[in-house]
Amino acid sequence: MKIKNYGPVVAVVAATFALWEAAVRIGHISSSILPAPSLIATFSAPYFDIILGHSMQTLLEAVLGLVAAIILGMAAALALDLSAAVRKALYPLLVSSQT
Repeated sequence: MKIKNYGPVVAVVAATFALWEAAVRIGHISSSILPAPSLIATFSAPYFDIILGHSMQTLLEAVLGLVAAIILGMAAALALDLSAAVRKALYPLLVSSQT
């Protein structure tokens, strides 16, 4: 994908941060409720190495959770497809959980 295709996304993200910053500075949003992005960056910068370490742990856990969900989902789909007894027992529960 070409870099120029990211222009609209970058513009929307920048505008969102600019509006957020302006809303806090003007006083529409209390900085004790939602601090300005510049304030968050200022106070987070000294702890970047700690935040990065925790972010990597969180990413690992999210990926492992996704892998577990895929494996369990495939196993459940296979069991539902191959066994009429499992299908009769679980299919109504699956349908009702999705409505």
